[in-house]
Amino acid sequence: MKQNNRSAVENLRFMFEQMHGYLEGTMQDVTDSIARFEPEGPAPILGQYAHLVTGEDWFINVKLANQAPVMMRTNPGFQTPPPPTGWDVWARTEETNWEALRAYALQVYEATDAFLATADDSLLDQPIDLTEVGMGHVNGAAALFLAFVNIALHTGEISAIKGINGLVGYPVSEAVEAAA
Repeated sequence: MKQNNRSAVENLRFMFEQMHGYLEGTMQDVTDSIARFEPEGPAPILGQYAHLVTGEDWFINVKLANQAPVMMRTNPGFQTPPPPTGWDVWARTEETNWEALRAYALQVYEATDAFLATADDSLLDQPIDLTEVGMGHVNGAAALFLAFVNIALHTGEISAIKGINGLVGYPVSEAVEAAA
């Protein structure tokens, strides 16, 4: 068995890269009209996607890297960012540019990767203040977990909403297609 000599942060960097690929694979055939489709219950894909991308931008760039969010140096596709909760209402009322939002997401992923490429495992114990969103004080590991799991959870919601619209939710790998 080959020994893994990666640091914890290097493993987290790999996991974020994989999750971003899975999310964008799930998003590949989402059009503006599908993104705005209003299902019963959850927020539209537009709200889910904007929430998870701005959430990652905030957790990684603002709270962990102590930098300005990516949305401050690019066109994120909206004027007012989605709130921590209630982004279903935001998605129905905020004027958004779907293509600009998608481009902003890719820039957030690049910023996350660049930050994690330079971080070391001491980041995991770094104190992070999340009191403004009611989460108190946590360590860097918890903040990274929250950013990561937020992507995973909302990718599932997006996949389900795609299914309601007759689309394949998650990307189908070549191995699955070959076996079918």
